[in-house]
Amino acid sequence: TEYQQASDLFSRLGDIYRGQFSQGEKAAQYYARTLVLNPAEENARSGLRTLVADFPDGLETAVQALAKAYAATGDWQQILDVLEPRLTVADDDSARARLLTDAAVVQERKGKDPRAAFSSIARAISLEPTDENLESELLRLAEQTDAWDETAEVLGKVASACEDMPLRAVRLRSKEGSIRETRLGDLQGALAAYSAVIAMNPQHGDALQGLIRVAAQAGSWETAVAFALRSTVTRDHVEPEVFGILESIAENTSSWDALTGEMGKALAGAEISHLDLARDLETMVALWHRDKRQDLESAEVAARRAAGYGKSHLDTQKLLASLQRQAPSIAFIETLKNVHALESGNLDPLREAAEVALNIAEDYETKRAAVLGLYYR
Repeated sequence: TEYQQASDLFSRLGDIYRGQFSQGEKAAQYYARTLVLNPAEENARSGLRTLVADFPDGLETAVQALAKAYAATGDWQQILDVLEPRLTVADDDSARARLLTDAAVVQERKGKDPRAAFSSIARAISLEPTDENLESELLRLAEQTDAWDETAEVLGKVASACEDMPLRAVRLRSKEGSIRETRLGDLQGALAAYSAVIAMNPQHGDALQGLIRVAAQAGSWETAVAFALRSTVTRDHVEPEVFGILESIAENTSSWDALTGEMGKALAGAEISHLDLARDLETMVALWHRDKRQDLESAEVAARRAAGYGKSHLDTQKLLASLQRQAPSIAFIETLKNVHALESGNLDPLREAAEVALNIAEDYETKRAAVLGLYYR
């Protein structure tokens, strides 16, 4: 037929320009014309593959012709075989990302190779770091292939490429931290990722809790406590979910000594303008010492600090009294008086104060004041 004759002629002309004249672009054009007429014509395909390998001047035309021919005949493996040269001649990174995304579809659906598809999507998102659809595909394929290590690396690199887009960078770094923590058990890597998030957005709740959690799990109690305290001071109240993380890990790892020690040091150097908050934090430490470490002496020291932030908080005064009761002193008598002042209808504190004074006070005036205090009530 005329089509067959034209196809054969163009194919022979391609051979001549390639073999005798070494004109890659001209040969590619004739081979391309052949494949328009007959996409399956093997001589033209073979000639174009030779051009792709050996003739840089005809590369773009050759690659495009082969891709169109393979698509026309449904030769998906051959389409994948020319992916790299297609990427070489693509106009820009967006075009390259599209080619890689298309290749991933073929690799997964036709080739039944989700691992190869994952690699293509990983390359694509590196070229288009703002594309959230590519991010979703990366995570979906990571789930299928268990490629979490590579996913974390990719997300970290992509986040670095988004430094001028802080919201995007925060999202990617946060996801990286979560993967390193929950999928890989990479506590130091997760700590670095969460720290990067906090550096960009100090109020990022999930990253802050993640940072505190992995720091504590890694035994970096100083870091965990520092960020927990910073968050608490910023929000001006004790956050149960934050300190619940610390308490849970301390319980599971038998690290109450480390937690209470670091919290004590942190509170000693902290500038807390609101006395109620300082009182609540010291009270929490006192309870840790009492209930988790059975260290009543340290618990009393912390409770005294808590009570020192104001005598008007009944529960704090009662806590201090309960600790001082183990070794009654003149200070215990004063604490009992404070409890009564805040709970005037209850005479038990005054009665106990009088009994303690009679037993331990060495001077008459102290005993007399305690007894008269009860009498005049």
